[in-house]
Amino acid sequence: MDMATTFPFTHRLSLTPLAAFWRSKAADKADPLHQFARQIARDLDRAPVLEGPLDEVSVLDPHWPLLERMMMAITPPSSKEIAAVAVSQPFSMRPFYTTPAFDRLGMNHTSEDEVAAALSMSTEALMSLKALQAYFWVLIECYGLDLDFDQQFPLVLPITDEETGLPRYYKIRINPSFCALRHEGDLPPLSPADLNRLLEEPTNLDVWKTLLPPDQFVFEGIVIYEGIDITEQHLLSKLKDDLLKKGSMTTPGQVSHLQERLRSLLRKPDLELGFMALTFGDLEMVSGATPIGRSLLLADGQMPACPLRHQSTYAKALKESRTQLFHDLQTYETQSGFETLLMEQGFRNLLLAPLFDGEQVIGFLELASPNRGDINAFNARLLDDVASVFATAMSRTLEDREDRVQAIIKEEYTALHPVVEWRFREAALARLERMERGHRGEAESIVFEGVHPLYGLADIRGSSTRRNAAIQADLVEQVGLALLVIVEASTHRHLPILDALGYRLGQYISDIGTGLSSGDDQSALAVLRQELEPLFDHLATFDPSVEARIRAYKDALDPELGVVYRQRKAFEDSVMLINDTIGQFIDQQEATAQGMFPHYYERYKTDGVDYNIYIGQSLLQRGDFDPIYLRNLRLWQLMMTCGVAWEMETLKPSLPMELDVAHLILVQDIPLSIRFRMDEKQFDVDGAYNIRYEIVKKRIDKARIKGTGERLTQPGYLAIVYSQPEEAREYLQYLDYLSAASYTEGEIEHLVLEDLQGVQGLRALRVAIASTSPDDYSSIGADRTMHIVQTLTNA
Repeated sequence: MDMATTFPFTHRLSLTPLAAFWRSKAADKADPLHQFARQIARDLDRAPVLEGPLDEVSVLDPHWPLLERMMMAITPPSSKEIAAVAVSQPFSMRPFYTTPAFDRLGMNHTSEDEVAAALSMSTEALMSLKALQAYFWVLIECYGLDLDFDQQFPLVLPITDEETGLPRYYKIRINPSFCALRHEGDLPPLSPADLNRLLEEPTNLDVWKTLLPPDQFVFEGIVIYEGIDITEQHLLSKLKDDLLKKGSMTTPGQVSHLQERLRSLLRKPDLELGFMALTFGDLEMVSGATPIGRSLLLADGQMPACPLRHQSTYAKALKESRTQLFHDLQTYETQSGFETLLMEQGFRNLLLAPLFDGEQVIGFLELASPNRGDINAFNARLLDDVASVFATAMSRTLEDREDRVQAIIKEEYTALHPVVEWRFREAALARLERMERGHRGEAESIVFEGVHPLYGLADIRGSSTRRNAAIQADLVEQVGLALLVIVEASTHRHLPILDALGYRLGQYISDIGTGLSSGDDQSALAVLRQELEPLFDHLATFDPSVEARIRAYKDALDPELGVVYRQRKAFEDSVMLINDTIGQFIDQQEATAQGMFPHYYERYKTDGVDYNIYIGQSLLQRGDFDPIYLRNLRLWQLMMTCGVAWEMETLKPSLPMELDVAHLILVQDIPLSIRFRMDEKQFDVDGAYNIRYEIVKKRIDKARIKGTGERLTQPGYLAIVYSQPEEAREYLQYLDYLSAASYTEGEIEHLVLEDLQGVQGLRALRVAIASTSPDDYSSIGADRTMHIVQTLTNA
């Protein structure tokens, strides 16, 4: 809204319209006020100064008795104590006549600044609002538009109730019945487009002034201001607005804000408000609850011990599922621990309103007072209009809290796989119930029995050797650059100490070149940092060529690590790229497999990627497991592993250091049990026999073929480790299918493995992964299966 500093219209005080009202009554003999109006008319004849523009309000002083009688057209004497009415010059909020009820509103101000402050707005905003009101009046009176200024731009006056000290709210309604509007000359023409523009931009006073020049209009008469108590409507509206905001009751401060609203609404300054959510329980026992923002009963955040809780006021409200009002807690039929605790806090009067989500009670609104009868059947009905909004706010608060709880669980404890999360939540609820019944709240063991395991590994071949070689190469380069500094310095100034230092560096290069032993790197770096590098500033003064050698040494160092970090960086960057590529591919394919049948999945990154999958009935909250889903998952694992190999072939050209990846799958047909280890926050196999499976997983990547010493896992090959002939027969069927589908090629090798420490009798199948991948290998599903079937049929 453009701010006006002065009111732009001519406006004059005049009693002429009011006098005309009474003269019309005097002329109508049938009017019940005829005789009374005739006397006013005669008095007006003796006071002609009252009919016409009045330059000063003081002109009215000698005629105040007559004015009092004329004001009976506005408010009768019997209403003066209850009707808040004021009369003023048009568009002036400094009245010259007021009723006692209006005086109590505190609006008898002497300046526009005081009026604006009372309405909580700036003086400029008040002036603009008055100008806009005048323009609306022009459209109504001169152009016949049906507009309601009070509805679009309500003036709400907050006051402090003298009796309670609480805020109340009055709407100031403006009545121009005794004000005349006239215009000078012809009315400015307004086209439909002009009217639309004015109504679309009602607060743009520049547009109004252009289309309706204010100097062409004059307002003359008086304006009536009426204060209407809208405390209930205003507070109910504000209360709803507050409750619809996110987090409206999550802190004690927010609850205190809502409490002040309710105190003003019910006109009771001693009311105390609280909220509690029911976390679990039944209609007989309020067996679990938590404060929301602040609770009266749960003052310390805990449910008080109470053997008679099932007979308490809260149980009554919960059982009957409707608002309960207790006028005096001291007279309640059962004095449970709940009522005793409330009375110890000084409360006597209590209202409990169950809050619903659908048909389920999710919590209570608690409203209490130390004064008996403060909350009664009459004022409590005001809460009916907002009970559903309180319930919505409670429901949303609980949803937000649950989201935060889940976030804390995932951040502080473990990111639970969705397939098993139901079981952890079930255990948590059972634990809370045990604690509420007074039992120990120890964590329940989470065990899934009779699940079938699948294990896979994509291992970076020779990663330990390649890492050591990279460290060795970087260290040789750094020591070599340091030796060049010594040699160059010695050519310009012969110092035996430099020769000795050079000899030691040469020995390091010789020793590191034959193999890196434990501590060699730290020993060499200690000599460089503690004995050589501190000499650089002095050695640089020997000759510019020495300074150049020093600069070459420093330029070769990584700025953050302070060492040569070329080969190691190439190796580590390559490992990271391989792990990320394989991990993302497996995750994507695994999401597809979850759609086939739910199962537990976890993945780890080291020098390569390995993963565990478990499938079985005990993992399901609902539904049935069938062995076909296990066979399906095993075939999917083989196809997915081939996909990993082809992804790696695509990645190889972009690796900083060329590395190969070998692929292995471990088969176990006998189901096992897995237990969640609280200390490690992960699942592990459970039981003595099942430990063998875990041992095999940890050692199988190093397995060698019996009689040859050759490593089982080889780049470009898929190795399947098993121990039972039935397992081999099943996987041979899958491999036959994959060969026909162009996933594998060549003959299948049947291999016997050397015994591992603690593990004997392992065998393996090994087959080459096809050198050329199918075009759609990354989409393992129904379309791929149909394509394979069609290919086999055509063949």
